[in-house]
Amino acid sequence: MPENTNYALERYIGTPTFHSKSLLDLGEAELRRLTLKALQTRDLTFLERLFQGYLHLQGRAGSHHTLRSYQKSLALFLQDAPFGVLQARRDDGTLYLRSLEERGLKPSSVKVRLAALRAFYAALIWAGVLSNNPFTSARALPDKQDAAHKRRPYTRGELERMLQVAEPQENLLLLLLSHAGLRIFEALALEGRDVSPEENRLRVRHGKGNKERYVALSPRLKAALEARSTLGMLFSWDDQAARYRMRKLCARAEVDPRHRMFHSLRHYCGTELMRRTKNLTLVKEHLGHASVNTAALYAKLVNEDLDRALEDF
Repeated sequence: MPENTNYALERYIGTPTFHSKSLLDLGEAELRRLTLKALQTRDLTFLERLFQGYLHLQGRAGSHHTLRSYQKSLALFLQDAPFGVLQARRDDGTLYLRSLEERGLKPSSVKVRLAALRAFYAALIWAGVLSNNPFTSARALPDKQDAAHKRRPYTRGELERMLQVAEPQENLLLLLLSHAGLRIFEALALEGRDVSPEENRLRVRHGKGNKERYVALSPRLKAALEARSTLGMLFSWDDQAARYRMRKLCARAEVDPRHRMFHSLRHYCGTELMRRTKNLTLVKEHLGHASVNTAALYAKLVNEDLDRALEDF
């Protein structure tokens, strides 16, 4: 096939590499001019294109979930930034974070905003419109709440009540989160081709950090997946639709979802595995954590269960 045909196909598909190349093909002077114009007119479409192209070139694009979070952080910043994007002083980035914290934004959300804006300003430096990044030295305040006490896991009784009243699709989602320990965006991105019941495993192609991993299946999850015959997406829901279904399901099962929702099902998985295996490495591998230290919070939760059990001695 001629080389130009390959290039035309790549352009049609619109791969990240093509989008990055289209920015580079503008040349340094034109890229700088268009970036300045986009900042002046608040052209979010071009700024997102610049942002994505830069992240892809730097190998920092991450998962689709991370990219969407970065795009949302950028849009919110351009709406309410207390300083001009091009006129930021050295500590304006830190002041912006403090203002978010004073408004009650959760520490985890502040950290996402920080990561996104630090990368965005790096993209502006790459485009030649700035020389300094006001978010380089900025630091979010540490979370005062212990990680083990955030999004407490559902109990086994609560999960069973939800499974009993769940519709088939809801049942499958519950098992993917509570048995396979998937994150909600990982579960919603699954396709039929990712399921291998005969090998007793599930492929997660778009995990955190855009990393791929394989997850073992419990018998109940395997049976739920085998009941699905589609080769396409396992779910037709986006995150918002899934949350709506989850709230309705919790109401039917008489389970309180406050401060828990999806990630607490993943915590249920980690806590149950730790209780049964007493092995942090196995918990880390099943949940796809980068470090055993991240999985250590489940050991703390299990130890708290032990403390409560001893009270009845």
